[in-house]
Amino acid sequence: MKHYIQLILMALVVMISACSSTPRVNYDKKANFSFDQLKSYAILQSKDKDAFLTLDDNRAINAIKTILNQKGYEETSEDKADFIVSYQVVNDKKYRMDTYYDPWGYRPFWYGYGGYGGNYLREYQVGTLIIDLIDPKAKEVIWRGSTSSRVKKNLTPVERASRIQDAVSLILKVLP
Repeated sequence: MKHYIQLILMALVVMISACSSTPRVNYDKKANFSFDQLKSYAILQSKDKDAFLTLDDNRAINAIKTILNQKGYEETSEDKADFIVSYQVVNDKKYRMDTYYDPWGYRPFWYGYGGYGGNYLREYQVGTLIIDLIDPKAKEVIWRGSTSSRVKKNLTPVERASRIQDAVSLILKVLP
Protein backbone atom coordinates (compact mmCIF):
# COMPACT_ATOMS: atom_id res chain seq x y z
CA MET A 1 0.00 0.00 0.00
CA LYS A 2 2.88 2.34 0.84
CA HIS A 3 4.30 1.86 -2.66
CA TYR A 4 0.97 2.79 -4.23
CA ILE A 5 0.85 6.04 -2.27
CA GLN A 6 4.41 6.89 -3.34
CA LEU A 7 3.55 6.09 -6.95
CA ILE A 8 0.44 8.27 -6.81
CA LEU A 9 2.38 11.16 -5.24
CA MET A 10 5.11 10.85 -7.89
CA ALA A 11 2.52 10.88 -10.68
CA LEU A 12 0.87 13.93 -9.12
CA VAL A 13 4.20 15.79 -8.99
CA VAL A 14 4.87 14.96 -12.65
CA MET A 15 1.40 16.15 -13.68
CA ILE A 16 1.72 19.42 -11.74
CA SER A 17 5.16 20.15 -13.17
CA ALA A 18 3.88 19.44 -16.68
CA CYS A 19 1.26 22.15 -16.17
CA SER A 20 3.76 24.87 -15.36
CA SER A 21 3.32 27.93 -17.52
CA THR A 22 6.95 29.07 -17.73
CA PRO A 23 7.67 29.96 -21.34
CA ARG A 24 10.37 27.98 -23.10
CA VAL A 25 13.62 29.72 -24.00
CA ASN A 26 15.40 28.93 -27.24
CA TYR A 27 19.03 29.86 -27.65
CA ASP A 28 21.98 29.33 -29.95
CA LYS A 29 25.63 30.31 -29.71
CA LYS A 30 28.69 30.49 -31.89
CA ALA A 31 30.75 27.34 -31.54
CA ASN A 32 34.22 27.70 -30.02
CA PHE A 33 33.61 31.26 -28.84
CA SER A 34 35.03 32.07 -25.41
CA PHE A 35 32.32 33.92 -23.49
CA ASP A 36 34.69 34.29 -20.51
CA GLN A 37 36.44 37.18 -22.27
CA LEU A 38 33.26 39.29 -22.32
CA LYS A 39 33.23 42.01 -19.66
CA SER A 40 31.49 45.07 -21.14
CA TYR A 41 28.49 45.68 -23.35
CA ALA A 42 26.60 48.40 -25.18
CA ILE A 43 22.99 48.53 -26.33
CA LEU A 44 22.74 48.87 -30.12
CA GLN A 45 21.40 52.31 -30.97
CA SER A 46 19.40 52.99 -34.10
CA LYS A 47 21.26 54.84 -36.85
CA ASP A 48 17.97 56.35 -38.02
CA LYS A 49 17.74 59.96 -36.79
CA ASP A 50 13.95 59.87 -36.97
CA ALA A 51 13.62 56.66 -34.93
CA PHE A 52 12.04 56.85 -31.51
CA LEU A 53 11.80 54.46 -28.59
CA THR A 54 8.42 53.23 -27.47
CA LEU A 55 7.51 52.72 -23.84
CA ASP A 56 8.05 48.97 -24.24
CA ASP A 57 11.44 49.61 -25.89
CA ASN A 58 12.51 51.56 -22.81
CA ARG A 59 11.21 48.77 -20.55
CA ALA A 60 13.14 46.13 -22.52
CA ILE A 61 16.37 48.19 -22.54
CA ASN A 62 16.11 48.82 -18.79
CA ALA A 63 15.47 45.12 -18.12
CA ILE A 64 18.44 44.07 -20.28
CA LYS A 65 20.75 46.56 -18.56
CA THR A 66 19.59 45.53 -15.09
CA ILE A 67 20.12 41.82 -15.68
CA LEU A 68 23.46 42.19 -17.48
CA ASN A 69 24.71 44.44 -14.66
CA GLN A 70 23.59 41.82 -12.12
CA LYS A 71 25.58 39.23 -14.06
CA GLY A 72 28.70 41.38 -13.68
CA TYR A 73 28.88 43.00 -17.12
CA GLU A 74 29.63 46.71 -17.35
CA GLU A 75 27.81 49.07 -19.70
CA THR A 76 30.07 51.18 -21.90
CA SER A 77 30.06 52.90 -25.31
CA GLU A 78 29.77 50.89 -28.52
CA ASP A 79 33.40 51.51 -29.54
CA LYS A 80 34.72 50.11 -26.21
CA ALA A 81 32.25 47.24 -25.72
CA ASP A 82 33.22 43.56 -25.83
CA PHE A 83 29.75 42.79 -27.17
CA ILE A 84 26.75 44.72 -28.41
CA VAL A 85 23.21 43.83 -27.40
CA SER A 86 20.43 44.03 -29.95
CA TYR A 87 16.82 43.06 -29.38
CA GLN A 88 13.65 42.86 -31.38
CA VAL A 89 10.03 42.00 -30.81
CA VAL A 90 8.05 40.05 -33.38
CA ASN A 91 4.26 39.72 -33.17
CA ASP A 92 2.50 36.91 -35.01
CA LYS A 93 -1.19 36.34 -35.55
CA LYS A 94 -2.23 32.82 -34.58
CA TYR A 95 -5.50 30.97 -34.92
CA ARG A 96 -7.12 28.29 -32.81
CA MET A 97 -10.07 26.18 -33.85
CA ASP A 98 -12.32 24.93 -31.05
CA THR A 99 -14.99 22.37 -31.87
CA TYR A 100 -17.92 21.64 -29.63
CA TYR A 101 -20.76 19.17 -29.74
CA ASP A 102 -23.83 18.87 -27.55
CA PRO A 103 -25.41 15.42 -27.88
CA TRP A 104 -28.76 16.47 -26.42
CA GLY A 105 -29.43 19.58 -28.39
CA TYR A 106 -32.50 21.73 -28.45
CA ARG A 107 -34.60 22.29 -31.49
CA PRO A 108 -37.83 24.24 -31.15
CA PHE A 109 -40.88 22.60 -32.72
CA TRP A 110 -38.99 19.35 -33.12
CA TYR A 111 -39.51 16.51 -30.75
CA GLY A 112 -36.89 13.98 -29.90
CA TYR A 113 -33.22 14.03 -29.31
CA GLY A 114 -30.68 15.50 -31.63
CA GLY A 115 -27.32 17.03 -31.15
CA TYR A 116 -25.77 20.10 -32.51
CA GLY A 117 -22.23 21.34 -32.71
CA GLY A 118 -20.06 23.89 -34.29
CA ASN A 119 -16.67 25.48 -34.51
CA TYR A 120 -15.17 28.62 -33.10
CA LEU A 121 -12.18 30.19 -34.81
CA ARG A 122 -10.23 32.30 -32.37
CA GLU A 123 -7.53 34.75 -33.32
CA TYR A 124 -4.78 35.77 -30.90
CA GLN A 125 -1.34 37.39 -30.91
CA VAL A 126 1.93 35.73 -29.93
CA GLY A 127 4.86 37.99 -29.14
CA THR A 128 8.47 36.82 -29.44
CA LEU A 129 11.34 38.64 -27.79
CA ILE A 130 14.73 38.01 -29.42
CA ILE A 131 18.00 39.15 -27.86
CA ASP A 132 21.24 39.00 -29.87
CA LEU A 133 24.79 39.46 -28.63
CA ILE A 134 27.03 40.76 -31.40
CA ASP A 135 30.81 40.67 -31.62
CA PRO A 136 31.66 44.25 -32.71
CA LYS A 137 35.03 43.26 -34.20
CA ALA A 138 33.76 40.36 -36.32
CA LYS A 139 30.34 42.00 -36.82
CA GLU A 140 28.50 38.74 -36.29
CA VAL A 141 26.02 37.32 -33.83
CA ILE A 142 27.72 35.22 -31.14
CA TRP A 143 24.62 34.35 -29.10
CA ARG A 144 20.86 34.53 -29.61
CA GLY A 145 18.09 33.87 -27.13
CA SER A 146 14.34 34.10 -27.56
CA THR A 147 11.07 33.34 -25.87
CA SER A 148 7.45 33.57 -26.97
CA SER A 149 4.24 34.21 -25.11
CA ARG A 150 0.64 35.01 -25.84
CA VAL A 151 0.10 38.78 -25.91
CA LYS A 152 -2.33 39.83 -23.22
CA LYS A 153 -4.53 42.86 -23.77
CA ASN A 154 -5.36 45.67 -21.37
CA LEU A 155 -2.33 45.33 -19.10
CA THR A 156 -1.37 48.12 -16.76
CA PRO A 157 2.07 49.73 -17.22
CA VAL A 158 3.32 47.86 -14.14
CA GLU A 159 2.09 44.53 -15.52
CA ARG A 160 3.68 45.24 -18.92
CA ALA A 161 7.01 46.10 -17.27
CA SER A 162 6.84 42.94 -15.17
CA ARG A 163 6.13 40.70 -18.20
CA ILE A 164 9.03 42.26 -20.13
CA GLN A 165 11.35 41.93 -17.11
CA ASP A 166 10.37 38.26 -16.72
CA ALA A 167 10.94 37.51 -20.42
CA VAL A 168 14.36 39.21 -20.46
CA SER A 169 15.32 37.43 -17.23
CA LEU A 170 14.34 34.03 -18.67
CA ILE A 171 16.32 34.63 -21.85
CA LEU A 172 19.47 35.94 -20.20
CA LYS A 173 19.40 33.21 -17.55
CA VAL A 174 20.78 30.78 -20.17
CA LEU A 175 23.54 33.18 -21.27
CA PRO A 176 26.89 31.38 -20.86
